[in-house]
Amino acid sequence: MTIKNSKTTLRQLIYFVSTADCGSVKGAANRQGVTQPSVSSALAKLEMQLGVQLFLRHHARGVVLTQMGQELLPKARDLVSQFQAFEEQAMSLSCEPVGTIALGCYPSLAPLFLPALIERTSVDYPGIRLNVIEGAEDKFLPQLEAGEVDMAICYGDCLPQHMLRLTLRTARPHVIVSGSHPSAGRMEVSLGELADQPFILLDTMPGRRYFPSIFQALNLTPNIAYTSECYEVVRGLVGRGVGYSLLVTRPDTHSSYEGREIASLPIVEDTPTALICLVRMPTARTTKATEIVQKLCMSIARKLRLPGDRPTHASHSSQ
Repeated sequence: MTIKNSKTTLRQLIYFVSTADCGSVKGAANRQGVTQPSVSSALAKLEMQLGVQLFLRHHARGVVLTQMGQELLPKARDLVSQFQAFEEQAMSLSCEPVGTIALGCYPSLAPLFLPALIERTSVDYPGIRLNVIEGAEDKFLPQLEAGEVDMAICYGDCLPQHMLRLTLRTARPHVIVSGSHPSAGRMEVSLGELADQPFILLDTMPGRRYFPSIFQALNLTPNIAYTSECYEVVRGLVGRGVGYSLLVTRPDTHSSYEGREIASLPIVEDTPTALICLVRMPTARTTKATEIVQKLCMSIARKLRLPGDRPTHASHSSQ
């Protein structure tokens, strides 16, 4: 097959996809490790060669895809993905695994997994590059569906049924109170004692469903006083005595960012465990790179210190 007079380059398509994903030329340049003029010039040439306008430029708000850009983006993404698959398969014939893995991660799990994962990958497998996307599940699950994220570390309790999950750990929720709270010096605490007190809810998916469900299972109703999407803001409010909270993970410290004391207490009642999972789409490609990242996640998970948890033998399932 001969393609005559084709001037579109793979680099132009990569810049097109990156700019669309980042919403700005600057973001695309940072992601690709090039200058903004390089991306701008490549996009301008691509639009001229194709005879279409792909983006609307807004000085303050970055770029927005035109209708034509929206129609061409999936095909461009597919072409870039096919080339990357070809390149990775060819290079995987050598001893050293290579490839770029887009990895989503839930914010409160990120400090537990990402530092060790990035360090071990860069040291032991320099041919593997990790692109990390941090956020709640309602952010990166659509990206998994669209093929923009290869895998994600998250809680597995509220995942769509068709997604594949590898259970890395199980963990039990715990109560956190300020150091001056009457329960702070106890060995454990009952949610029944705390239910009427102000409750600080970690308001991200799946936390906004998981934590209230713990009370519901005990026929209790939490007195939600404040909510926050930020893990450390929740801990900060607790440290100031504004209320108590439930969390699954905790840092290896007994104080908030401000240095105020926080006590973590096991819960007397039997509560449902949280599943920490590595999630993929059934249609996702399996490469040496993805297998290695998966094994590293399993290794890191086994060494985690979580309140009231138990290591689990990794198991695959699709909920």
